[in-house]
Amino acid sequence: MFSRIILLAQTLDAFHTEQGITAALRVVRERSGLWFEPSLVRIVRSWRDDQSWWESLQSPDATAIALALEPPQHTRYADDAGLDEIARAFADIIDSKSPYTYQHSTNVARYARKISRELDVPVGDAATLNRAALLHDVGKLGVAARILNKPSSLTAAERVQMEQHPLYTWEILERVSAFAGFARTAALHHEKLDGSGYPWGVKGDDLDTSARILAVADMYEALTANRPYRAPLSRDDALAIIEKSSVCPVATEALASATCLTPTRLAS
Repeated sequence: MFSRIILLAQTLDAFHTEQGITAALRVVRERSGLWFEPSLVRIVRSWRDDQSWWESLQSPDATAIALALEPPQHTRYADDAGLDEIARAFADIIDSKSPYTYQHSTNVARYARKISRELDVPVGDAATLNRAALLHDVGKLGVAARILNKPSSLTAAERVQMEQHPLYTWEILERVSAFAGFARTAALHHEKLDGSGYPWGVKGDDLDTSARILAVADMYEALTANRPYRAPLSRDDALAIIEKSSVCPVATEALASATCLTPTRLAS
């Protein structure tokens, strides 16, 4: 029954968001007994005249209201090890969105840790950066797979959608109390020192050490990974590109030092 409720709820939400109440209820009625449990459909159709309830779904407070309804006995409290486990699990989910991003988040976290060690980043800060790296692309869950896997250049409209994913990352992480402290760092991974990055154009003075490390680690991982539109680059070629980009030269030098004796791609 829980599975049937979830199926009905997600379908209802999709059609309500895209086409409105009337269309959502029509689809639910037409698929009653085929996709959906008829007794659940009757419950949903009884809401059709409750305009204020439908409007509440579009409220900025909708997520907070939903979370407040969670039964207290289902709340899970996690220590640092538990948070790391959760972050790694989400990284696997994020990276499975596309065959071309397999282990991307995990590898970005590994490169970020290597750079942190080279720069003697305090242990606590390095641990937080590791979680930020694992979750930096969670916003890509909001980007269509056809865009992520497109083998040719993106159109202007598609690039706009793609460049919104750091914003989605920030919006997702800042709502989770355990992750809110590094939401900004995670979301800044495409920003550059000269303000030419996206989506906000944040400049160097507003990019802290963790954000700079993450940007370099993410760029290196992406350049040395296989993509639908190009083959992976060698370590030297990737570093040459990074050195010419407006990212932190200190973090870049640390990455070069950390990878000088390792393969271009980290082992699985």
